[in-house]
Amino acid sequence: MTDPRVANGGFGIYKDAGPVPGYGDAYGRSWANLPNLYGGTASVPYLLFPAPDREVALERYQGRENPNPTAPCSNPDRPPQRPFLTQEGLTWDDGTGVVRTPIGLPLTLQTFPTSPVDTQVLEARLTRLSDGAPNPLCAYGSSQYWEERDSYREKASMILRIWGAVIAFPHEPLTPGAEYEAYLKVRLGAEVREFTWRFRVATQGDLRPLRVEPAPEFQEVR
Repeated sequence: MTDPRVANGGFGIYKDAGPVPGYGDAYGRSWANLPNLYGGTASVPYLLFPAPDREVALERYQGRENPNPTAPCSNPDRPPQRPFLTQEGLTWDDGTGVVRTPIGLPLTLQTFPTSPVDTQVLEARLTRLSDGAPNPLCAYGSSQYWEERDSYREKASMILRIWGAVIAFPHEPLTPGAEYEAYLKVRLGAEVREFTWRFRVATQGDLRPLRVEPAPEFQEVR
């Protein structure tokens, strides 16, 4: 998620093929370091992803992230307020946070409040425009988030409050080459706002892989 207040920045990356803690496999680990992302002022009042009227080169989400973003979808009665579900009873992960069957690329909204606010999704829709087919959503804000590990639950809720953010997961991977219309009705503190936008998914041949194999050599650029 991009911060429009960024004025300058640097980058770095670390990766290896060791086991991911808690999963006992060799899926791989990575860490990105982005220092000096300070000093700017917000140039836009909010950010939507995928970007309105643009093409996105990803269509699915396969999990393996902490804090676990699918936990409130699989446990809708655990958060202080239920996440918004367009269809009850769907499977989002295997119950331990591992997404065995890919789901759709998440939609996100950031609103950059001057101080942290509680966020809540009141309504959400994602429609494929070619045939009007809806993609079921699980959408939530800070008051609708839950996961079983206290530290991660508190961290995720605070991130959503600081950025005035909400997340909406489609249940099905997005269709390559299709255009979609997304709709979010959210509560940001005491304010209720609505957002509607359209975006396109890249064709199958232009989609990007979600997993990049580790390079045999590591090069550092300064």
